[in-house]
Amino acid sequence: PTLLTTPELKSNTQTALAIKNLCNQAFSRHKALDPEKWNTSTLRFPDLHAFYAMLTPESIVAVIFGDNNQDGATKADNGAADEITQVNLETKSTTNMASKIIACAAAVPWAGGWSHEGRATESGFEIKIVCVDAHPRYLHKGLAVYLLGALERHLIEVERARLRAEGVEDRGVQVQLWILAAECINGVYWRKRGYEKVRSKVEGAGVWSCKTSFEMGVFRKVV
Repeated sequence: PTLLTTPELKSNTQTALAIKNLCNQAFSRHKALDPEKWNTSTLRFPDLHAFYAMLTPESIVAVIFGDNNQDGATKADNGAADEITQVNLETKSTTNMASKIIACAAAVPWAGGWSHEGRATESGFEIKIVCVDAHPRYLHKGLAVYLLGALERHLIEVERARLRAEGVEDRGVQVQLWILAAECINGVYWRKRGYEKVRSKVEGAGVWSCKTSFEMGVFRKVV
């Protein structure tokens, strides 16, 4: 995948818009499974400003490009990320991003839970906007896992570089990863990815465009 920094995304609005649109489609798709509970007309990012507001200088966004004109499917053998071999997954220069974005995921510095609980005592990165294009050639092909692995490896290397710069031994480096998730939508998914729920709270109508109420979980994984 291609890893994009905040400055790169702010200087390339075409790519940022493509990510924003993919996220809006993916979030609406999940909520459409239960329209009595979720307002499907509410967009994850109503405009580009909202997307940029999610990012910080330390944020990183991983994307996978797919050729707009290519009919061939992007495949992962049995969902294994290391078996993705189609040219759709070639890393592209940030100066040549005309192709369609078929999957994305971001890591931003953790700022605590929904009410900023834990902000003063917890550290690490929050994984956000893990989205895949709805086309059958992309869904359930291991693309999200592929992106998550790339982000994990990048964040570990960043932490190692930080420790080396401070003259600290960098062996045994660990990074805490966090997820805020609606238990009823993807709690099971994140547990399968190695995350554990450390706390939860029932949120009412209006939060995350919910019409009723739902359990919001704070999940953590140490890599």
